[in-house]
Amino acid sequence: MANSSPALARAVTLGAVIATLSCAGQPSASTSTTPSATPGSDPTQASRPASPAIVQTLPMDAASVFTREFQAQATPMFASGNYLGIVELLEQKEKEPGLDSSVAAEMRRLSGTYAQFVGQYQDALEAYATQRPAPVAFDTATFNGMTNDDAVDAIARLAANRQAVFVNEASYMPRHRAFTANLLPKLRALGFSYLAVETLAEADTAINARGYPIRATGFYANDPVFGDLLRTAHKLGFKLVPYEAPAGSADRELGEAQRLAERILRADPKAKIVVQASFDHIDESGTIAGAKPMAVRFREVTSIDPLTVDQTVMTEQADTTYEDSRYLFLMKRVRRQTPFVLKNGDSVWTARPGVHDVTVISPRAVHRGGRPNWIWTMGGGARRAYMASDEACPGTLDCLVSARLAGESDDAIPVDVLRVQFSAPGSKTFALPPGQYVIEAKDAKGAPLSRQTITVSAGR
Repeated sequence: MANSSPALARAVTLGAVIATLSCAGQPSASTSTTPSATPGSDPTQASRPASPAIVQTLPMDAASVFTREFQAQATPMFASGNYLGIVELLEQKEKEPGLDSSVAAEMRRLSGTYAQFVGQYQDALEAYATQRPAPVAFDTATFNGMTNDDAVDAIARLAANRQAVFVNEASYMPRHRAFTANLLPKLRALGFSYLAVETLAEADTAINARGYPIRATGFYANDPVFGDLLRTAHKLGFKLVPYEAPAGSADRELGEAQRLAERILRADPKAKIVVQASFDHIDESGTIAGAKPMAVRFREVTSIDPLTVDQTVMTEQADTTYEDSRYLFLMKRVRRQTPFVLKNGDSVWTARPGVHDVTVISPRAVHRGGRPNWIWTMGGGARRAYMASDEACPGTLDCLVSARLAGESDDAIPVDVLRVQFSAPGSKTFALPPGQYVIEAKDAKGAPLSRQTITVSAGR
Protein backbone atom coordinates (compact mmCIF):
# COMPACT_ATOMS: atom_id res chain seq x y z
CA MET A 1 0.00 0.00 0.00
CA ALA A 2 1.33 3.44 -0.88
CA ASN A 3 2.57 5.80 1.75
CA SER A 4 0.39 8.73 2.76
CA SER A 5 1.20 12.25 1.65
CA PRO A 6 4.58 13.52 2.90
CA ALA A 7 3.10 17.03 2.87
CA LEU A 8 0.39 15.94 5.27
CA ALA A 9 2.97 14.40 7.57
CA ARG A 10 5.06 17.57 7.56
CA ALA A 11 2.03 19.75 8.25
CA VAL A 12 1.30 17.88 11.43
CA THR A 13 4.55 16.56 12.78
CA LEU A 14 6.79 19.60 12.47
CA GLY A 15 4.37 21.70 14.48
CA ALA A 16 3.86 18.94 17.02
CA VAL A 17 7.55 18.77 17.93
CA ILE A 18 7.72 22.50 18.57
CA ALA A 19 4.44 22.53 20.51
CA THR A 20 5.57 19.67 22.68
CA LEU A 21 8.42 21.81 24.01
CA SER A 22 5.96 24.07 25.74
CA CYS A 23 3.28 21.59 26.79
CA ALA A 24 4.61 18.19 27.67
CA GLY A 25 1.69 16.23 28.99
CA GLN A 26 0.60 17.16 32.50
CA PRO A 27 -2.85 17.76 33.94
CA SER A 28 -4.36 21.19 33.79
CA ALA A 29 -4.48 23.28 36.90
CA SER A 30 -8.00 23.50 38.27
CA THR A 31 -9.45 25.73 40.95
CA SER A 32 -11.64 22.90 42.19
CA THR A 33 -11.44 22.54 45.95
CA THR A 34 -11.07 18.77 45.63
CA PRO A 35 -7.36 17.89 45.29
CA SER A 36 -6.28 16.23 42.09
CA ALA A 37 -3.96 13.23 42.17
CA THR A 38 -1.76 14.56 39.42
CA PRO A 39 -0.28 18.09 39.35
CA GLY A 40 0.76 20.32 36.46
CA SER A 41 -0.52 21.99 33.32
CA ASP A 42 -2.45 21.01 30.22
CA PRO A 43 -1.03 18.20 28.03
CA THR A 44 -3.07 18.44 24.89
CA GLN A 45 -1.63 21.68 23.62
CA ALA A 46 0.89 19.35 21.98
CA SER A 47 -1.75 18.48 19.43
CA ARG A 48 -2.38 22.06 18.36
CA PRO A 49 -0.24 25.02 17.30
CA ALA A 50 1.09 26.71 20.41
CA SER A 51 3.25 29.61 21.41
CA PRO A 52 6.62 28.64 22.92
CA ALA A 53 5.54 28.98 26.56
CA ILE A 54 8.85 27.49 27.63
CA VAL A 55 10.43 30.86 26.85
CA GLN A 56 8.14 32.46 29.43
CA THR A 57 9.15 30.08 32.22
CA LEU A 58 12.87 29.47 31.69
CA PRO A 59 15.76 31.91 31.74
CA MET A 60 15.89 33.30 28.21
CA ASP A 61 19.40 32.12 27.47
CA ALA A 62 18.76 28.54 28.63
CA ALA A 63 15.41 28.42 26.88
CA SER A 64 16.68 29.71 23.56
CA VAL A 65 19.61 27.32 23.48
CA PHE A 66 17.49 24.33 24.46
CA THR A 67 14.64 25.02 22.06
CA ARG A 68 16.94 25.79 19.14
CA GLU A 69 19.08 22.71 19.56
CA PHE A 70 16.24 20.31 20.33
CA GLN A 71 14.02 21.52 17.48
CA ALA A 72 16.85 21.35 14.97
CA GLN A 73 17.74 17.79 15.95
CA ALA A 74 14.32 16.33 16.80
CA THR A 75 12.12 17.77 14.05
CA PRO A 76 13.41 15.58 11.19
CA MET A 77 13.31 12.52 13.45
CA PHE A 78 9.71 13.22 14.43
CA ALA A 79 8.70 13.75 10.81
CA SER A 80 10.08 10.31 9.90
CA GLY A 81 8.67 8.58 12.97
CA ASN A 82 12.09 7.99 14.54
CA TYR A 83 11.01 8.28 18.17
CA LEU A 84 13.87 6.12 19.37
CA GLY A 85 16.25 8.75 18.01
CA ILE A 86 14.42 11.43 19.99
CA VAL A 87 14.46 9.32 23.16
CA GLU A 88 18.20 8.77 22.83
CA LEU A 89 18.74 12.46 22.08
CA LEU A 90 16.97 13.39 25.30
CA GLU A 91 18.88 10.74 27.25
CA GLN A 92 22.12 12.26 26.00
CA LYS A 93 21.04 15.81 26.84
CA GLU A 94 19.95 14.82 30.34
CA LYS A 95 23.51 13.66 31.03
CA GLU A 96 25.05 17.00 30.10
CA PRO A 97 26.73 18.70 33.09
CA GLY A 98 25.48 21.98 34.49
CA LEU A 99 21.93 21.82 33.13
CA ASP A 100 19.58 24.58 34.19
CA SER A 101 17.07 22.93 36.56
CA SER A 102 14.05 24.13 34.59
CA VAL A 103 15.53 22.86 31.33
CA ALA A 104 16.25 19.52 33.00
CA ALA A 105 12.64 19.31 34.18
CA GLU A 106 11.37 20.06 30.67
CA MET A 107 13.65 17.37 29.24
CA ARG A 108 12.26 14.93 31.78
CA ARG A 109 8.68 15.64 30.74
CA LEU A 110 9.57 15.29 27.09
CA SER A 111 11.30 11.99 27.84
CA GLY A 112 8.14 10.76 29.51
CA THR A 113 6.03 11.72 26.53
CA TYR A 114 8.24 9.98 24.00
CA ALA A 115 8.75 6.93 26.24
CA GLN A 116 5.14 5.97 25.40
CA PHE A 117 5.94 5.99 21.70
CA VAL A 118 8.67 3.35 22.19
CA GLY A 119 6.66 1.16 24.55
CA GLN A 120 8.42 2.17 27.79
CA TYR A 121 5.35 2.75 29.92
CA GLN A 122 7.01 2.56 33.32
CA ASP A 123 9.60 5.10 32.16
CA ALA A 124 6.75 7.45 31.26
CA LEU A 125 5.30 7.13 34.75
CA GLU A 126 8.66 7.78 36.35
CA ALA A 127 9.34 10.83 34.19
CA TYR A 128 6.13 12.44 35.41
CA ALA A 129 6.72 11.60 39.06
CA THR A 130 7.71 15.16 39.90
CA GLN A 131 5.23 16.24 42.57
CA ARG A 132 3.52 14.17 45.25
CA PRO A 133 -0.24 14.63 45.65
CA ALA A 134 -1.63 16.52 48.60
CA PRO A 135 -2.91 14.08 51.24
CA VAL A 136 -6.66 13.52 51.02
CA ALA A 137 -8.35 13.26 54.41
CA PHE A 138 -11.03 10.57 54.36
CA ASP A 139 -12.87 8.29 56.71
CA THR A 140 -12.25 4.64 55.88
CA ALA A 141 -15.82 3.98 57.02
CA THR A 142 -16.90 5.76 53.83
CA PHE A 143 -16.13 2.57 51.95
CA ASN A 144 -17.87 0.22 54.35
CA GLY A 145 -20.69 -1.62 52.65
CA MET A 146 -19.58 -0.59 49.17
CA THR A 147 -19.30 -3.26 46.50
CA ASN A 148 -17.02 -3.26 43.47
CA ASP A 149 -18.08 -3.83 39.90
CA ASP A 150 -16.35 -4.11 36.53
CA ALA A 151 -15.86 -0.56 35.29
CA VAL A 152 -16.78 -1.24 31.65
CA ASP A 153 -20.05 -2.94 32.58
CA ALA A 154 -20.98 -0.30 35.14
CA ILE A 155 -20.29 2.63 32.82
CA ALA A 156 -22.25 0.99 30.01
CA ARG A 157 -25.28 0.70 32.31
CA LEU A 158 -24.97 4.35 33.30
CA ALA A 159 -24.60 5.41 29.66
CA ALA A 160 -27.74 3.64 28.46
CA ASN A 161 -29.89 6.75 28.80
CA ARG A 162 -27.19 9.34 28.08
CA GLN A 163 -26.37 11.12 24.84
CA ALA A 164 -22.74 11.90 25.64
CA VAL A 165 -20.00 10.09 27.56
CA PHE A 166 -16.82 12.03 28.35
CA VAL A 167 -13.79 9.91 29.35
CA ASN A 168 -10.52 11.48 30.40
CA GLU A 169 -6.94 10.27 30.50
CA ALA A 170 -3.57 11.22 31.86
CA SER A 171 -1.67 11.92 28.67
CA TYR A 172 1.38 9.96 29.85
CA MET A 173 -0.68 6.81 30.61
CA PRO A 174 -1.56 4.69 27.56
CA ARG A 175 -3.43 2.31 29.89
CA HIS A 176 -6.24 4.89 30.04
CA ARG A 177 -6.59 4.69 26.25
CA ALA A 178 -6.69 0.91 26.49
CA PHE A 179 -9.62 1.22 28.89
CA THR A 180 -11.57 3.41 26.46
CA ALA A 181 -10.89 0.88 23.70
CA ASN A 182 -12.45 -1.81 25.90
CA LEU A 183 -15.43 0.43 26.65
CA LEU A 184 -16.24 1.26 23.03
CA PRO A 185 -17.91 -2.07 22.03
CA LYS A 186 -20.44 -1.71 24.87
CA LEU A 187 -21.16 1.90 23.95
CA ARG A 188 -21.49 1.06 20.25
CA ALA A 189 -24.12 -1.53 21.16
CA LEU A 190 -26.03 1.28 22.92
CA GLY A 191 -26.09 3.38 19.75
CA PHE A 192 -23.06 5.59 20.28
CA SER A 193 -21.59 6.32 16.86
CA TYR A 194 -19.14 9.25 17.18
CA LEU A 195 -15.76 9.27 18.91
CA ALA A 196 -14.39 12.79 19.30
CA VAL A 197 -10.68 12.86 20.15
CA GLU A 198 -8.67 15.85 21.31
CA THR A 199 -5.42 14.85 19.62
CA LEU A 200 -6.83 14.32 16.11
CA ALA A 201 -5.22 16.66 13.60
CA GLU A 202 -7.36 18.78 11.32
CA ALA A 203 -5.03 17.98 8.44
CA ASP A 204 -5.78 14.25 8.45
CA THR A 205 -9.14 14.45 6.70
CA ALA A 206 -8.89 10.91 5.33
CA ILE A 207 -8.76 8.94 8.57
CA ASN A 208 -12.39 7.82 8.45
CA ALA A 209 -12.01 6.57 4.88
CA ARG A 210 -8.60 5.03 5.51
CA GLY A 211 -9.60 3.36 8.76
CA TYR A 212 -6.33 3.49 10.64
CA PRO A 213 -3.99 6.15 12.08
CA ILE A 214 -0.78 7.34 10.48
CA ARG A 215 1.99 9.52 11.89
CA ALA A 216 0.14 12.64 10.77
CA THR A 217 -3.12 11.70 12.51
CA GLY A 218 -2.22 13.52 15.71
CA PHE A 219 0.60 13.89 18.19
CA TYR A 220 -0.51 11.42 20.87
CA ALA A 221 -1.92 9.08 18.23
CA ASN A 222 1.72 8.10 17.64
CA ASP A 223 1.45 6.09 20.85
CA PRO A 224 0.60 2.57 19.54
CA VAL A 225 -2.06 2.13 22.24
CA PHE A 226 -3.77 5.36 21.22
CA GLY A 227 -3.38 4.39 17.59
CA ASP A 228 -5.10 1.07 18.23
CA LEU A 229 -7.91 2.83 20.11
CA LEU A 230 -8.61 4.79 16.91
CA ARG A 231 -8.29 1.66 14.78
CA THR A 232 -10.70 -0.18 17.06
CA ALA A 233 -13.21 2.66 16.97
CA HIS A 234 -13.25 2.64 13.18
CA LYS A 235 -13.76 -1.12 13.04
CA LEU A 236 -16.73 -0.79 15.38
CA GLY A 237 -18.33 1.83 13.13
CA PHE A 238 -17.54 5.01 15.04
CA LYS A 239 -16.92 8.18 13.08
CA LEU A 240 -13.75 9.87 14.33
CA VAL A 241 -14.08 13.61 14.90
CA PRO A 242 -11.35 16.17 15.77
CA TYR A 243 -12.56 18.88 18.13
CA GLU A 244 -9.53 20.86 19.28
CA ALA A 245 -10.30 24.58 19.44
CA PRO A 246 -9.01 26.76 16.61
CA ALA A 247 -5.50 28.10 17.11
CA GLY A 248 -5.52 31.40 18.91
CA SER A 249 -8.93 30.86 20.55
CA ALA A 250 -9.50 33.21 23.46
CA ASP A 251 -11.30 30.40 25.31
CA ARG A 252 -10.03 26.96 24.37
CA GLU A 253 -12.65 25.15 26.48
CA LEU A 254 -15.51 26.98 24.78
CA GLY A 255 -13.91 26.43 21.38
CA GLU A 256 -13.79 22.68 21.94
CA ALA A 257 -17.42 22.55 23.08
CA GLN A 258 -18.55 24.58 20.08
CA ARG A 259 -16.72 22.30 17.68
CA LEU A 260 -18.38 19.24 19.19
CA ALA A 261 -21.76 20.89 18.67
CA GLU A 262 -21.00 22.16 15.18
CA ARG A 263 -19.30 19.06 13.82
CA ILE A 264 -21.66 16.45 15.24
CA LEU A 265 -24.92 17.77 16.68
CA ARG A 266 -25.73 20.37 14.06
CA ALA A 267 -26.23 17.68 11.40
CA ASP A 268 -27.25 14.89 13.80
CA PRO A 269 -29.00 16.39 16.86
CA LYS A 270 -29.72 13.01 18.42
CA ALA A 271 -26.21 11.66 17.91
CA LYS A 272 -24.70 9.69 20.77
CA ILE A 273 -21.15 10.85 21.36
CA VAL A 274 -18.06 9.52 23.13
CA VAL A 275 -15.43 12.17 23.89
CA GLN A 276 -11.83 11.32 24.81
CA ALA A 277 -10.17 14.24 26.59
CA SER A 278 -7.29 14.89 28.92
CA PHE A 279 -7.38 15.54 32.63
CA ASP A 280 -9.68 18.35 33.81
CA HIS A 281 -11.38 19.12 30.49
CA ILE A 282 -14.22 16.78 31.51
CA ASP A 283 -14.76 18.52 34.87
CA GLU A 284 -18.36 19.57 35.49
CA SER A 285 -17.42 22.37 37.89
CA GLY A 286 -14.46 24.55 38.79
CA THR A 287 -12.19 26.30 36.32
CA ILE A 288 -9.08 25.65 34.23
CA ALA A 289 -6.74 28.65 34.24
CA GLY A 290 -9.76 30.82 34.97
CA ALA A 291 -11.98 29.30 32.27
CA LYS A 292 -14.96 26.98 32.63
CA PRO A 293 -13.97 23.41 31.66
CA MET A 294 -14.98 22.02 28.29
CA ALA A 295 -17.65 19.74 29.81
CA VAL A 296 -19.33 22.73 31.46
CA ARG A 297 -19.20 24.69 28.21
CA PHE A 298 -20.61 21.69 26.32
CA ARG A 299 -23.59 21.54 28.69
CA GLU A 300 -24.16 25.28 28.25
CA VAL A 301 -23.90 25.14 24.44
CA THR A 302 -25.97 21.97 23.89
CA SER A 303 -28.13 21.51 27.03
CA ILE A 304 -26.76 17.94 27.13
CA ASP A 305 -25.46 16.70 30.46
CA PRO A 306 -22.56 14.32 29.70
CA LEU A 307 -21.70 11.28 31.78
CA THR A 308 -18.21 12.18 32.98
CA VAL A 309 -15.74 9.36 33.68
CA ASP A 310 -12.44 10.12 35.41
CA GLN A 311 -9.42 7.82 35.19
CA THR A 312 -6.70 10.16 36.45
CA VAL A 313 -7.21 10.23 40.22
CA MET A 314 -7.41 6.56 41.23
CA THR A 315 -4.64 5.07 39.15
CA GLU A 316 -1.13 3.76 39.70
CA GLN A 317 1.81 6.10 39.53
CA ALA A 318 5.58 5.56 39.40
CA ASP A 319 5.50 4.33 43.01
CA THR A 320 3.17 4.43 45.98
CA THR A 321 4.44 7.78 47.25
CA TYR A 322 2.80 9.46 44.27
CA GLU A 323 -0.57 7.74 44.68
CA ASP A 324 -3.78 9.09 46.18
CA SER A 325 -4.23 7.98 49.81
CA ARG A 326 -7.68 6.54 49.04
CA TYR A 327 -6.15 4.53 46.21
CA LEU A 328 -3.56 3.10 48.59
CA PHE A 329 -6.35 2.07 50.96
CA LEU A 330 -8.43 0.43 48.23
CA MET A 331 -5.49 -1.44 46.72
CA LYS A 332 -5.13 -3.26 50.05
CA ARG A 333 -8.84 -3.97 50.25
CA VAL A 334 -10.05 -4.85 46.74
CA ARG A 335 -8.58 -7.84 44.92
CA ARG A 336 -9.07 -7.08 41.24
CA GLN A 337 -6.65 -6.88 38.33
CA THR A 338 -8.90 -4.99 35.92
CA PRO A 339 -10.47 -1.52 36.29
CA PHE A 340 -13.46 -1.31 38.61
CA VAL A 341 -15.87 1.13 40.21
CA LEU A 342 -17.34 1.24 43.70
CA LYS A 343 -21.07 1.12 44.29
CA ASN A 344 -23.33 1.86 47.21
CA GLY A 345 -26.55 0.26 46.10
CA ASP A 346 -27.36 1.81 42.74
CA SER A 347 -25.10 4.80 43.35
CA VAL A 348 -21.63 4.79 41.79
CA TRP A 349 -18.84 6.37 43.82
CA THR A 350 -16.83 9.34 42.58
CA ALA A 351 -13.62 10.64 44.14
CA ARG A 352 -14.64 14.18 43.20
CA PRO A 353 -18.38 14.70 43.82
CA GLY A 354 -19.84 17.45 41.68
CA VAL A 355 -16.84 17.27 39.36
CA HIS A 356 -17.13 13.78 37.83
CA ASP A 357 -19.98 11.28 37.75
CA VAL A 358 -17.79 8.18 37.93
CA THR A 359 -14.28 7.38 39.10
CA VAL A 360 -12.56 4.41 37.47
CA ILE A 361 -10.12 2.66 39.79
CA SER A 362 -7.27 1.07 37.85
CA PRO A 363 -5.26 -1.49 39.84
CA ARG A 364 -1.50 -1.57 39.58
CA ALA A 365 -0.26 -3.41 36.53
CA VAL A 366 0.66 -7.07 36.79
CA HIS A 367 3.21 -8.09 34.17
CA ARG A 368 3.23 -11.12 31.89
CA GLY A 369 6.08 -11.64 29.46
CA GLY A 370 7.46 -8.35 30.68
CA ARG A 371 4.33 -6.50 29.50
CA PRO A 372 1.57 -4.95 31.66
CA ASN A 373 -1.68 -6.88 31.94
CA TRP A 374 -3.74 -3.98 30.60
CA ILE A 375 -2.11 -4.36 27.17
CA TRP A 376 -2.98 -8.08 27.09
CA THR A 377 -6.62 -7.36 27.95
CA MET A 378 -6.98 -4.53 25.41
CA GLY A 379 -9.54 -5.69 22.85
CA GLY A 380 -11.21 -8.13 25.19
CA GLY A 381 -8.13 -10.20 25.89
CA ALA A 382 -7.65 -11.33 22.31
CA ARG A 383 -3.95 -10.43 22.14
CA ARG A 384 -1.39 -13.18 21.73
CA ALA A 385 2.32 -13.33 22.56
CA TYR A 386 4.86 -13.15 19.74
CA MET A 387 8.57 -13.15 20.55
CA ALA A 388 10.78 -10.78 18.59
CA SER A 389 13.72 -12.63 17.07
CA ASP A 390 17.12 -12.34 18.73
CA GLU A 391 18.42 -11.47 15.26
CA ALA A 392 15.96 -8.60 14.81
CA CYS A 393 18.60 -6.04 15.81
CA PRO A 394 21.90 -7.34 14.42
CA GLY A 395 25.04 -5.38 15.21
CA THR A 396 23.39 -2.67 17.30
CA LEU A 397 23.06 -1.90 20.99
CA ASP A 398 19.67 -0.25 20.75
CA CYS A 399 16.77 -0.58 18.34
CA LEU A 400 13.03 -0.19 18.05
CA VAL A 401 11.06 -3.19 16.80
CA SER A 402 7.54 -2.49 15.57
CA ALA A 403 4.61 -4.68 14.56
CA ARG A 404 2.51 -3.04 11.85
CA LEU A 405 -0.55 -4.62 10.26
CA ALA A 406 0.49 -5.95 6.86
CA GLY A 407 -2.37 -4.30 4.96
CA GLU A 408 -1.60 -0.80 6.18
CA SER A 409 0.77 1.80 4.76
CA ASP A 410 4.39 2.18 5.87
CA ASP A 411 3.53 5.28 7.92
CA ALA A 412 0.71 3.54 9.82
CA ILE A 413 0.98 3.53 13.59
CA PRO A 414 2.14 0.08 14.73
CA VAL A 415 -0.10 -2.09 16.86
CA ASP A 416 2.80 -2.64 19.28
CA VAL A 417 6.43 -1.61 19.69
CA LEU A 418 9.40 -2.81 21.72
CA ARG A 419 12.58 -0.98 22.56
CA VAL A 420 15.36 -3.57 22.56
CA GLN A 421 18.49 -2.62 24.51
CA PHE A 422 21.29 -5.10 24.84
CA SER A 423 22.79 -3.00 27.62
CA ALA A 424 19.49 -3.12 29.56
CA PRO A 425 17.69 -6.35 28.69
CA GLY A 426 13.93 -6.07 28.64
CA SER A 427 10.92 -7.77 27.13
CA LYS A 428 10.99 -8.99 23.54
CA THR A 429 7.36 -10.10 23.69
CA PHE A 430 4.82 -8.42 21.44
CA ALA A 431 1.15 -8.41 22.50
CA LEU A 432 -0.74 -8.71 19.19
CA PRO A 433 -4.31 -9.50 18.12
CA PRO A 434 -4.52 -12.30 15.52
CA GLY A 435 -3.51 -11.11 12.06
CA GLN A 436 -0.63 -10.64 9.64
CA TYR A 437 2.11 -8.21 10.62
CA VAL A 438 5.24 -6.61 9.26
CA ILE A 439 7.88 -6.82 11.98
CA GLU A 440 10.52 -4.17 11.37
CA ALA A 441 13.55 -3.12 13.40
CA LYS A 442 15.27 0.25 13.08
CA ASP A 443 18.22 1.77 14.88
CA ALA A 444 18.37 5.16 16.59
CA LYS A 445 19.24 6.81 13.27
CA GLY A 446 16.06 5.44 11.73
CA ALA A 447 17.97 3.02 9.52
CA PRO A 448 16.23 -0.33 8.87
CA LEU A 449 17.94 -3.37 10.39
CA SER A 450 15.53 -6.19 9.61
CA ARG A 451 12.05 -6.82 8.26
CA GLN A 452 9.81 -9.87 8.07
CA THR A 453 6.12 -10.70 7.68
CA ILE A 454 4.58 -12.96 10.29
CA THR A 455 1.13 -14.32 11.12
CA VAL A 456 -0.32 -14.41 14.61
CA SER A 457 -3.09 -16.99 14.83
CA ALA A 458 -5.98 -17.00 17.26
CA GLY A 459 -4.66 -20.18 18.80
CA ARG A 460 -1.18 -18.94 19.72
